[in-house]
Amino acid sequence: MTAPAPAIQAIEKTDSAINVLWTDGHRSQYHHIWLRHQCECRECGTPMDGLRNVWILDIPEKPEIDELTSGPDGVRITWADDHHQSVYTTQWLRKHCYSPQSRAARRHEVTYWDTRIQHDIPVFEFSAAQQSAEIHLRVLETVRDYGFCQLENLDTRLQGIQNAAHLFGPVRVTHFGISEITEKSAQYNVGDSGRALHPHMDETYRISSVGITVLQMVTPSESGGHSTLVDGFNAVRRLRDTSPDAFDLLSTVPVTFCRHHAGESLDGKRRMLVSRTPMIRLDENGEVMGVRINERHISPLDVEGSLVEPFYRAIRDLLKITYDPALRIEIPLQAGQGLVFDNQRVLHGRTAFVRGKRPRHARTCTVNTEEFHSTLRLRQMDLDLPESNQTLYPGM
Repeated sequence: MTAPAPAIQAIEKTDSAINVLWTDGHRSQYHHIWLRHQCECRECGTPMDGLRNVWILDIPEKPEIDELTSGPDGVRITWADDHHQSVYTTQWLRKHCYSPQSRAARRHEVTYWDTRIQHDIPVFEFSAAQQSAEIHLRVLETVRDYGFCQLENLDTRLQGIQNAAHLFGPVRVTHFGISEITEKSAQYNVGDSGRALHPHMDETYRISSVGITVLQMVTPSESGGHSTLVDGFNAVRRLRDTSPDAFDLLSTVPVTFCRHHAGESLDGKRRMLVSRTPMIRLDENGEVMGVRINERHISPLDVEGSLVEPFYRAIRDLLKITYDPALRIEIPLQAGQGLVFDNQRVLHGRTAFVRGKRPRHARTCTVNTEEFHSTLRLRQMDLDLPESNQTLYPGM
């Protein structure tokens, strides 16, 4: 349940803001222009429904307060220019405080991991997550925190992966659709081979790369073919510590990723997909927000000549870390088991296998990152939890 906000101990009006001292000692400053724009009275509306009637250009550049009162429930302001009245509850004001401390507290901190998590992999029973809001929230928070989890007792039919994906959001429909990964004689996807796959991220050639990936094991290989995962955030954190120049290059200079599909898709149409972006995305505070690593998709570098050799050194430094067995976990999925991972944080791969009497068969589909975040926030709101306004890493 949401804890009640501390009470307002003192309030002070200045020419451009109001300063609030809370009973727990915290201090907040709210600028007049911010308060006037964010009024959520019946006349002004709220951004929650998009039916707003307050327009920034209609607000004075420096709104003035005619009257300011505060009480146990919040703050009431009468604005000087039009005598409009705005009311802000203590809960709302504290939730949206933009002091450095409050903004830092809203930024969610991920949990980094490496091979030491091998014997403590987060596993959830699918039907329990379907039936219990609390368990469902734990699944969502685990993927938020660790970037992955394992699901047990999935239906191995097509509806099984669809139902699993719906725990996180609606299935994203690309030209792959729900991908059937099997051994094929005519291969256009390395997943259809039996060879080992280096840790990588899927579809890096998309401008809007795929987000949450759901993998369902239908029939495992008789020997080998184990899924592998690597925490990409941990890998680039290590790169920043050991090779800061390489980190700076890979987080600022864009790489071109491309893939030509010659008609191997649901609709049979050709596609030439190209994206151009740094391999590491940072937020305004320099924190990692997303990673895009798949060396099979890297096109000829289109950078200044002086950067070519340093850039290749940087990529080599990153790949040495990413492919290090000390960062990798291995999961031998059986029929009815599945993996869910954030394709913009976690790299996945596979150990080699030899075709046996029983061909290996797996399925994958994806859910957009914003849909996953929406599902998580809605579940938190339904359970009346304050984390629903956390700042989550958005991926690439």
